Amino acid sequence: EYIDRACSYSLTVLPRENLRGLVVPTWASLFLQFEEHPFNVTFDWDVARRLTLQGFSNFTGISGCAGNVINDTCLQEYLETYSILSTIMSEAGTIACVEEFRGLFRNGESASLTQSRAFFHGCIDANPLFTGLGYGYSATNNQLTEREYLARNSRLDGAASFSLYNPYEDVIQN
Repeated sequence: EYIDRACSYSLTVLPRENLRGLVVPTWASLFLQFEEHPFNVTFDWDVARRLTLQGFSNFTGISGCAGNVINDTCLQEYLETYSILSTIMSEAGTIACVEEFRGLFRNGESASLTQSRAFFHGCIDANPLFTGLGYGYSATNNQLTEREYLARNSRLDGAASFSLYNPYEDVIQN
């Protein structure tokens, strides 16, 4: 589901000391980040608490989605919220996505648990495998992996980039 053979994929590695605003993505740290400028989102306390406790372990219960696939098995409110926000994210970026969420849900306060989970998925790609524990997750062996990091926009000076997949190269080789 997450690999689109029509897209190119690359990996960029840069020295950690060059990163500004490095965050280990836990639910608590994300709520704090979104409460501050420039986002200024206000989540209902009970929604934030429940998402912190269940956002990963109960993704299917929150979203209605069968497994990790976003399709017509998902609850209508998840699918609608995710579709709107992910489209805005891809076209206009994170700030525009967050502003849309704030406009739809009284600054975030009226968003349900389901709509809030769709917000994180749609606006920052906290997909169904996002643990919210600060560690990655392998669906292959159902185990936590290495620590994850999110970084605010950073300059990529001194970074090394590697092409992982390019559909054009795949066509030439076949």
